[in-house]
Formats: sequence, structure tokens, C-alpha cells
Amino acid sequence: MTLTRCVVLLLWLAAAAGVAAQIQQDEGGLPRCVASAKWSSDPIRGADLWSAGGPGGAFVAVKTNAGNYALLSVSALETLVIESVQLFSGAGTLLFEKEYLRVPGGSDFDVDTGKAVSDPTADLRWNTTTGKRLEALNGAVMYRCQT
Repeated sequence: MTLTRCVVLLLWLAAAAGVAAQIQQDEGGLPRCVASAKWSSDPIRGADLWSAGGPGGAFVAVKTNAGNYALLSVSALETLVIESVQLFSGAGTLLFEKEYLRVPGGSDFDVDTGKAVSDPTADLRWNTTTGKRLEALNGAVMYRCQT
């Protein structure tokens, strides 16, 4: 095996270990990233969602306006791609998992149902009119997980 292939393999294994660390559950049943989140209503820049460390982008923990918790694997260019969603109750029980949801620019998203909406149930907005950024809505909060 060439040196280049060894380096690529080591980088891939390190990234996979970082992904595994984000989705490991704590004692309460929530993924570690969600359980240790530093919640904020501040927007997350689109650039941070593309280059951060999930399979194609970043992990984002969300506390929804309905009181549930979610771990999203997202990537973003013009369209926000939610590669996967795991939704948990406040007690840490897994409620559902979904894969591959596209959120076009300017769209709102209800994490609790996994659907695009335009009403007070929306938790997130993919804002592309004032720079690309993910915004919390209607009392929801979020946190970009560090790898």
C-alpha cells in the first residue's frame, strides 16, 4: 500500500471515529452530542454546515419547540440536505429516524414531523436571502456538534 493510500485510510478512519462519537448514546438514551449541547438560538453559517465533520457536512443537535430532541446530519450548498434525522422524546426514547430530506432555500422545517411547513410548528429555516444560514424558529434552539 502506498503512503498516500495509508494517509487517506487513516484520515477516513479518524473521520469515522468522530462520527461514531457524535451518535453514541449517553446514559439517558440521547446521543452524546445532544446530551452535551450548548443550546443557542444563534444562526449557524452555511459554510459551517458544509465543512464541519459529518458524512457530508455537520451534525446539528436541535431542541424542538415541542420539547423533543433531534440529531441531524446535514450538508448545505444552495439546498440544505438533511442526510438523516433521529428524533427523541425529552426522556431520550427514539421516536423516529428519517433519511435524506431536501430543504430548499427560504424554506421552514418542522423537525418533529420531518416535513417542510410554513406555520408556528417550524423549528428551522434554511435562509439563503441574507447569506446562507440555518436559523432556529419559534422557540427551538440548536447546536453544531464539534467533532
